Amino acid sequence: MAGGDDVLPVIERLYAAAAEPDLWQSALEAIIDLVAAGHGFIDAGDGVGKQGVMVNARVDEGVLAAVSASEPARLVLPLVRAIPQGLTTRDEVISDHDFEASAMYNEFCRPLNGFHSLHLRRNGASDPFLLSLCRPRSSNRFDADDRAVLARLAPHVAGALALSRRLSIGEQREAGLARVLDRLEAGVIVIDAFGRPVMLNAPAERIIEWAADTFGERFCVTSSMADAVLAHVVSRVVPGVSVVFLDTGLHFAETLRVRDVVARTLPVEVVSVKPELTVGQQDGQHGPRLFARDPDSCCAMRKVEPLSRALDPYDAWAAGLRRDEGPTRANTPVVAYEASRGKVKVAPLAQAEMKRLIRQGFDAPLPVAQSFEQEVLFRLYSTQDGQEGIAAFLDKRQPEFKGR
Repeated sequence: MAGGDDVLPVIERLYAAAAEPDLWQSALEAIIDLVAAGHGFIDAGDGVGKQGVMVNARVDEGVLAAVSASEPARLVLPLVRAIPQGLTTRDEVISDHDFEASAMYNEFCRPLNGFHSLHLRRNGASDPFLLSLCRPRSSNRFDADDRAVLARLAPHVAGALALSRRLSIGEQREAGLARVLDRLEAGVIVIDAFGRPVMLNAPAERIIEWAADTFGERFCVTSSMADAVLAHVVSRVVPGVSVVFLDTGLHFAETLRVRDVVARTLPVEVVSVKPELTVGQQDGQHGPRLFARDPDSCCAMRKVEPLSRALDPYDAWAAGLRRDEGPTRANTPVVAYEASRGKVKVAPLAQAEMKRLIRQGFDAPLPVAQSFEQEVLFRLYSTQDGQEGIAAFLDKRQPEFKGR
């Protein structure tokens, strides 16, 4: 029987498919592999013009096209209609003997190499679907262990398909999965077999509350002090929280000024952590401008080692990563376990939209808000497309973006 670590990646694929429809076949294949099925189908269409997922996997497309375009496709409809809500095996609906003698098997299922099948069905007006997993005649029938595995997946299959439908409608589809989940009152939490949180979607304050309740004094914040938004948001939920700042010795004066403003105006404890070597000592031992000649070694000495040392007293930390910062951070998890450190990394602002962050800036102390305003202006004007967008808005015309 599949364990927690086997089921978890399948759950992650389901929610990924909800955000990107092209991944539904991959998600279905993961379910097929989990229960050792031969092939499978998901039918979440409602037949009345609404968007829905309809996908198959591990099926001979030529054979499927041939049988689907002919009379045999209609022969299987009575079986499909007879499948009740919940988890059901085919032999609970029709016996092996009757099924093997039927036209539906010999003219439709048999060409597709299907005999044993396990079904998960949800009826009703809201987000109905049918998931069917099939094995050939020569394989073992689906047993209680297979049903138990699919039962664990069932709420996530239903949730991902429901999200997929909502994302396919108008603005919500364009907004993407993160924004839809961010609007929900209740987040989606996935816990692995060891009780470690892997995915959590909720407003930043709720994520911080969860982290503080879970880890207590062994929870901290790390900040580059490029802005003070994360420190400000966390301080409102956890006054007195430790904010770790890596003083690499290579920061601009403005960054150090933000650090000092945060320490002076917010109810937090700023902990400045320095590398073992000063910049001068590093230049003496490794030569000047190591960051240009060997950036990995420089980063290891001035960032990786000091951060590991600073995080040693903690079990979890919050970082200010956001998915809207660029393609490399587009899939930033809100909560993830970093095995290399043996700690939980939380990104409360990962889903945050720039508009909402600007609103939070209005609530911040004036020096902090001014620093954040500078960052917002930089983000607006840092690319040619950003500059074109602002210019087009001022000129009351359509922008001409070039992807730069």
